[in-house]
Amino acid sequence: MKGTPSPWFKGMPGTFQGRHHSEETKLRLSVVARERKFGGYTQGSGVGKKGWYQGFFCDSSWELAFVIYCLDHNISIRRNTEKRQYTWQGKRRNYIPDFVVNGVITEIKGFDSEQWQEKIRENPDVVVMYETDMLPILEYVKSKYGKNFVELYE
Repeated sequence: MKGTPSPWFKGMPGTFQGRHHSEETKLRLSVVARERKFGGYTQGSGVGKKGWYQGFFCDSSWELAFVIYCLDHNISIRRNTEKRQYTWQGKRRNYIPDFVVNGVITEIKGFDSEQWQEKIRENPDVVVMYETDMLPILEYVKSKYGKNFVELYE
């Protein structure tokens, strides 16, 4: 995958396993999103296990693990609120990356798509934490808090 290489865990081994929708499903979801005027960050809109942890709303277990890791290691982290722009299918669109970590906009990404690649192509300053980058963080959190660390949600 392309994007700014993660400064967190360069060179760690791992493989990417993503979720893939059929073109028909993508089109249907796109139509529904336009009809309902979806867009931007909506708390709880992700596909993972969601909840609050020490004042942070996390949209997935990966986001939770990332927040836990940062807090445990005194790494400055906050939820990002800055909209970023990109062009998709001839239209200018917005998206909001996940966090600001030590002043760097950071996205936790568990899947890939052509649309995602366009977002990152137009926003090369966004650091992306892919599976390869997240493996050491997940291992740390699981070893310290157990494999059911999602139960830490408040």
